[in-house]
Amino acid sequence: ELSVRNDTTMLEAYNCDRQKPGQKESVMPAEKQIYRADYVKQHFIHYSTVTATTVMPLKEYAAKYGRKRPFPDPLSRFIDEVNEGLMLHSKAIARQDTAGWKKNCHKDLKSIDQCRIGFPWPEDGSNKTNDKDGWEYNCYVNPRIDNYWAPLVKSCLKELGFM
Repeated sequence: ELSVRNDTTMLEAYNCDRQKPGQKESVMPAEKQIYRADYVKQHFIHYSTVTATTVMPLKEYAAKYGRKRPFPDPLSRFIDEVNEGLMLHSKAIARQDTAGWKKNCHKDLKSIDQCRIGFPWPEDGSNKTNDKDGWEYNCYVNPRIDNYWAPLVKSCLKELGFM
């Protein structure tokens, strides 16, 4: 059965992203947004659909931004994950999402779905696609999380008596 060690934080457990850390080369679905609170007028789950820009009258908007449509928001951009900020998406994984993980994650077995368990690519620059046991690599570890944030979080949790 799959399990996470008791001394592993959520930050460490989910430190495995499908894109390499740093400036993203392509858009992923459901990218998260960070805005100043006074800019967002309506917030729906994690999409800020109504902002100070999108509620402008169309003529005013066109005069200011040189186009007629307020979507995508002209003030949104992708951040530099190395120098500005990073969002690590962590959430509970339902048991059915990990069912069949051995078939879905092993190079010698026929997968029936995508592998939802993280097997990080090695940092040695090799071109291998799986580890010595046959588990296929599918994500990248962010060293800033492992080397700075996770130890800081663990230290705080220990101070508070949670670890």
